[in-house]
Amino acid sequence: MRLFVGDPSFPVFKFVRTFSFVRLNWLRFFAVHIRAAVVFSMAQLGIYDLIDQILFHGGGRGFIEYYGFLLANEFQSSFLVYFAVIAAINAERMERALSRTWQSAL
Repeated sequence: MRLFVGDPSFPVFKFVRTFSFVRLNWLRFFAVHIRAAVVFSMAQLGIYDLIDQILFHGGGRGFIEYYGFLLANEFQSSFLVYFAVIAAINAERMERALSRTWQSAL
């Protein structure tokens, strides 16, 4: 999978591949990715707020007020999407590793 550096999800993909389930045990994997999910979710909502402020003037709300509104209403969605992304990336990596193991066994 080729990614463009300008792609906003590039940092997430790079981070997930660096700290993958294959490289870490499950406890360290979740310890790292729970913190990362919080950071990436808050950053994603901040970018969303910034774009909203530029294009729509925040619907009459200030940056901080609208960011608080987004955190209260959208944080859980962003957090869960992060875990869906890391699950897909790690499933793909584990599938590749298993297929190599099966090919070498034959």
